[in-house]
Amino acid sequence: MNYQEKDNLIDIESILQHDTVIHSVGFNPTEYKLMLDIDWIIERNIENSNFSYLLSPSTLIFENVWDIQFDIGPSLGMTIDSVKILSRTLPKNNRCLCHETYEYLLSIECMEGTIQFRTIGGKLFQRESPIIKGNSSFTIDERSNFSLLPIGKIFGINIKNKD
Repeated sequence: MNYQEKDNLIDIESILQHDTVIHSVGFNPTEYKLMLDIDWIIERNIENSNFSYLLSPSTLIFENVWDIQFDIGPSLGMTIDSVKILSRTLPKNNRCLCHETYEYLLSIECMEGTIQFRTIGGKLFQRESPIIKGNSSFTIDERSNFSLLPIGKIFGINIKNKD
């Protein structure tokens, strides 16, 4: 498998990898949640110079989000190039959280620009069973439209510095 799953946790780099398409973005200001509707690339295979992808339409929800900066050019889509963990600190509202945790400054580098924000983590909701395709994204008809709803199989997001 291409992704690292341990105790229902998946590394952020395995979710937001190169060629992952973001179909829609939403923010819930009362709950401090950033939501991304993505085509999650679960596996990427190459055989005789032919690529195949195991994909699933998914909703990625980051929690305790603030300090969001969008620097996206005029484009009709967003395709991820990489994700970077820029820093790890204690959240300013740590005493209000249920458990002691860290806050991460993430930068999602897209072909069209950058989304940068602070978060403590979140969840990935796999909305449909995975399908093998010859390219790294679904059409709108193949993915049953857009959705930012937290429905489907739930995975926790594992964010950690490489340092």
